Amino acid sequence: MSGFITSSIMAITSGTMIGSYGEYSKKHGWPIGRFYLVYKISITIIYWFCIVGGSIELFFQTKWYFSLIAIVVSFMLGISLILFFKKNAQWLAFLILIASVLIYGFNGLEIIEIP
Repeated sequence: MSGFITSSIMAITSGTMIGSYGEYSKKHGWPIGRFYLVYKISITIIYWFCIVGGSIELFFQTKWYFSLIAIVVSFMLGISLILFFKKNAQWLAFLILIASVLIYGFNGLEIIEIP
């Protein structure tokens, strides 16, 4: 599997976790970090950037049906990770996002050919 595909799946998973944590934390009584409460617009921008960017990259790298399957699996994985890690999911989401960006960057460095 290409690093671009892996990073896209991780970005969609992270975006799902970032966007959905607020609802699940209120429903289950988990604590919410100050960043989530103060910077709601930033959280929304990060959420949409992860979901849309990861989805576009998947559609460019794979066939359309694999992209749809990967997006659905990423959403399900994000929700599952929130339910499994509970209050620690908000930190895990940002760690997955950082790992996704690093994988994307390192994979892009492999493509560059220096004469």
